[in-house]
Amino acid sequence: MKFITFIVGFVLLVPFFIYIQRNSLKVKLRKINKTRSRFTKDDFVIYFEARGYDPEIAEIAYDEIMEWIVLKNFTLMPDDNLHLLCDFRDFDDMDFIHEVCSGLGYKMPDQHVLDELNEKYNEFTPEYLIDLLQNHASKHPLQPHAVVR
Repeated sequence: MKFITFIVGFVLLVPFFIYIQRNSLKVKLRKINKTRSRFTKDDFVIYFEARGYDPEIAEIAYDEIMEWIVLKNFTLMPDDNLHLLCDFRDFDDMDFIHEVCSGLGYKMPDQHVLDELNEKYNEFTPEYLIDLLQNHASKHPLQPHAVVR
């Protein structure tokens, strides 16, 4: 009987702790958001287009990143550290990259591409993801209806 009580208690506590974790992340994101000036999705795309990136890839990256941010009206900036903003829980950046690539119908990039990006960027930022997708997309062109969810 004690074992069943333990299992039931555990099953009830896990969702509670996940809720608490997500809620504290939302509070943190609200505080960050209050300090930011408005930077829209269009501003984000234009910023990366001016840096030589494909605007379609910048838009895709923005949408993919925003799916992982628990505060839906969050202002995403080009230099944000995604580890601090996204609800990765037990994911790491490799899991995130795999999710994005598979969702777009891409194969996972070769390790040497990831190694080059890790040397180029100090943090896991939107530019890291856009750079990865642009380099990967040049080998596998985007297809309008290739997104698999």
